[in-house]
Amino acid sequence: DGLSPSAFTVLEDGSPAKNFTVTERVDPNQGISVVLVLDVSGSMFDDIDALRTAAAALYDRVLEQTDESAIITFATLADGTTVNLSDPFPQLTAGREVGFTNDEGMLKNLINGMVIDEGAGTPLYDAIYKGARMANAEASNTRRVVIVMTDGVDADRQGNVEKGSTVYDRESVIDELRTLNVPVFTVGLGDEID
Repeated sequence: DGLSPSAFTVLEDGSPAKNFTVTERVDPNQGISVVLVLDVSGSMFDDIDALRTAAAALYDRVLEQTDESAIITFATLADGTTVNLSDPFPQLTAGREVGFTNDEGMLKNLINGMVIDEGAGTPLYDAIYKGARMANAEASNTRRVVIVMTDGVDADRQGNVEKGSTVYDRESVIDELRTLNVPVFTVGLGDEID
């Protein structure tokens, strides 16, 4: 609400775009359902504060009390815990995920309590799918969106790229997203964004 072009960085072919406009289009009578998909894998260890700040800003500046949101934090832990895509869907991990609500206090507490295991893997594609499927199946508003905050690397605990997700890879999750018809926006965080 009330953001100007100086509040954004727009890249075109990898370089900052100099001239662009921001136009606000808000229907105050229409709510939105947002799924925040937050990367808490080991590669985000140095960027946890930026992740918390970015996620909290969504609640402080954008979402209204009439909107709802859900949170999925994702990582592959040493005990094998990862993104649960089991049926009945969605299986939510207490303390790491929460379904749709407009209880901002609870959502902010979850965000502030996020902890990073330095050795945790990154099941990025599985988490994106879970967020989009939740938005498609569970949201009460017709306007639905998934916002992914990550450094962008799908990797297992040993750092093997493209091995973090156990069900989806890049191509298969894109195919699923087209079927689910839920927009997904990514926010790159960290010094080594992929």
